[in-house]
Amino acid sequence: MVLPNTPPPGFNLELNIQSLEKVGRLSSEILYFSHFGTTRKATYYLKSAGDKLKEWAETIYKTMEVYPDEVLERLQSFIHAEAEPVIRKDSTFYERILRNLMLMSVKGYTEYFRTKRRFPIRETV
Repeated sequence: MVLPNTPPPGFNLELNIQSLEKVGRLSSEILYFSHFGTTRKATYYLKSAGDKLKEWAETIYKTMEVYPDEVLERLQSFIHAEAEPVIRKDSTFYERILRNLMLMSVKGYTEYFRTKRRFPIRETV
């Protein structure tokens, strides 16, 4: 499972996507995560991370357009669905840690979009 880690205030969507693409061009066989170990599926996880960044961006941006003052409240079911594999294994971890990290990631996107005042990846997708 790949989830964005996009905390405010320094999250930059374009830079994150560019970084993933740059690392992907290195043709590495093993990807070392800051937490949770390693994988030999480097290409798969780098692409998944980029796709997930874009998916969250689209979802959060659309929510902000319709409900600018209720983004976190409106995205509760989205967050829960994204974390479903973790919830099935360890609901306590989700409730105590992961849920808050995911909400913080949503906040990173909202601050980014409020600063940019546009949806930047439509130009490149």
